[in-house]
Amino acid sequence: MEDDIKTMVTRVIRNDTDAKPVVIEDTSSLLKELSMKPRDRYKFIRTIGIGGMKAVLLVHDSDTNRNVALAMMPDFKDRSPEDIKKFINEARITASLEHPFIVPIHDIGLDANMAPYFVMTHLTGMILSTLLMRMRNGDTEILSFYYQRKMLNSFQRICHAVEFAHSRNILHLDLKPANIHIGKFGEVQVLDWGLARYVDKNKKIKSSNRTAVICNTAGTPGYMAPEQAVGAEEEFDERTDVYSLGAILFAILTFRSPASYWENADVETLLKATANGSIINEIEIKNDMRDIPDELKSICRKAMALRKEDRYQNVKALRDDIGNYLANYPTLAEDPAVHKKAFLFMKRNITKIAVFTALLLLVITAGLLYYLLSSGEIIVNF
Repeated sequence: MEDDIKTMVTRVIRNDTDAKPVVIEDTSSLLKELSMKPRDRYKFIRTIGIGGMKAVLLVHDSDTNRNVALAMMPDFKDRSPEDIKKFINEARITASLEHPFIVPIHDIGLDANMAPYFVMTHLTGMILSTLLMRMRNGDTEILSFYYQRKMLNSFQRICHAVEFAHSRNILHLDLKPANIHIGKFGEVQVLDWGLARYVDKNKKIKSSNRTAVICNTAGTPGYMAPEQAVGAEEEFDERTDVYSLGAILFAILTFRSPASYWENADVETLLKATANGSIINEIEIKNDMRDIPDELKSICRKAMALRKEDRYQNVKALRDDIGNYLANYPTLAEDPAVHKKAFLFMKRNITKIAVFTALLLLVITAGLLYYLLSSGEIIVNF
């Protein structure tokens, strides 16, 4: 199963069969809050993509004289009030997150058919899942241009975006390569905040029994955290997104989703493997095309730890550990032995050590010459 599969809503047997249905309020008042689209402002050019509950179109904005991406619900009349509410909430949550690495929202409103829409920046470049697929297929141009260090720098930018969202008490909850856009000039955009939600950081986190049967949940197998796999919504916090970021790092390092190592596995099997931790603990992090340093393997496994207490406790800690690796400092995840710490010290101070060694050799050579001259071992004739 590849990392760009559609976001799934899985339904399998759960223990509490007496669960009450969720009551969704009527959305008519919600739609009334949106303004009508000015006639002929957006001119259709082509369809960019269709998936989930929305279609994304490339349109020309006549007011700003530029091309933008317009997301809409073509079948909104057949959609439930819950779907319409989610669509509008996605637009508003994304619009509230003004950050260089989060796709900007320019407009929200209703079209002539009273269907909700929102307008985003039209991004040029490549979705990360497509980029990784081309790498996996041995595209030499892509492999040479997007070398490992550059990809790690992009990963840090992804972390910056999620860290900013967390500072606003917003979880993404659907982080995966298919929702990350990568540009040729270092641009990174985190997309699709459709499952995002506000959280109360002061709430008490309840424990859940991970031996229970998997329940209703939303997310992408391979990238969702164990607490998502069991539907324990009361446990969602920053570390839930940290797990997904660890899975994205896994994909960047291996060019594959953790789920892809479980060939022919159905969704329920993948969710159970996630819930018990075997989806990461029973596979080797390797890539036949690129060497993966042990430090990065350790960072990946720590971010994807089964127990939230064993993961990085926030996105900044994960981002900083990637920074430690890039700057030749010991990583928190690996905690290397003394001899490796000494090697890393020498590696990050190689220029200073080289200059010091050269000066030391110069001093020793000068001292030796002085000794030989003063002792008569060497006679200089002028």
